[in-house]
Amino acid sequence: MEVDDHQFEETEEIYQRSLEDVHEILKHAKVDEKTLTPLTQAIYYPDEELPDLRLVELDAHILQQIHEGSNMYFKGGLDEKVVLCTDEKTYEVKTAEISNCLLVIPDLKYAQQTSKSPLKSPKNQKGNSSFNNSLNDSTEEENMNRSLESKKVQKIFNEYFELKEIKPRYKKIGDLLQMTRYSGPENEFCIDHKLLFTYDELFDTIQCSRKEFNEGLRFYRAIELDGFFRIMDYEYEYRIVNHMVQLINENSWSLDHIDRNTTYQSLVGIAPREIVEGLFEIYTKHSE
Repeated sequence: MEVDDHQFEETEEIYQRSLEDVHEILKHAKVDEKTLTPLTQAIYYPDEELPDLRLVELDAHILQQIHEGSNMYFKGGLDEKVVLCTDEKTYEVKTAEISNCLLVIPDLKYAQQTSKSPLKSPKNQKGNSSFNNSLNDSTEEENMNRSLESKKVQKIFNEYFELKEIKPRYKKIGDLLQMTRYSGPENEFCIDHKLLFTYDELFDTIQCSRKEFNEGLRFYRAIELDGFFRIMDYEYEYRIVNHMVQLINENSWSLDHIDRNTTYQSLVGIAPREIVEGLFEIYTKHSE
């Protein structure tokens, strides 16, 4: 059986609301048109597949980050709950149900936008004055010629993502770096280099913001060595720190005036410069 395209288009138009339909519906509903604004909006569900959108509840911090164009990240492994991270905070992402469906309709107009004359503000009185009365007063003054606009639903939401600020989950930093503890160049042949992490690789894995991630690196005393972050074996760290303390005593340096360059030169062959620099960052602070 052949179907005429023109006939199909005409059949499809039957399902589009007309002004006559609007007048008839208002009549059956016993609604006086004079109490309504002159614009009617007919809402339609789209025939095409709805876009893949998600509804997310935002607090003031995240909203500010969006306005400023800051980066945000969703993080989570197969056995982890998803978190949203800004540059400063971490949020757990939970799904919350909506009791009534929410429809996203672009360019949908509200009452004041559908009226030709400005609507009066509702009065805070004990009488019958209300927004509806102000709407009636406004529309009665209009010489109404009802118009009809079609609006398409862009998305229907039955749930949304709820964000709850949580403490940073940077314990995983210690768990991952524990596998490649640094105990000196002579023991590097024992290390599986496939388990080494750069800053970016480690940051992408840890569920926390960049600020919290940097705090986690300091907490675990992680040091960048040859482009990868490592934590030191306790005995090795104690041995190098002990060399540094002996050097301070030998040179009678004040604790406020430790010569970094001399320390670097004195420990050449004992520890990599990056290790010594990292220990300075962990155990000392700059003095003027």
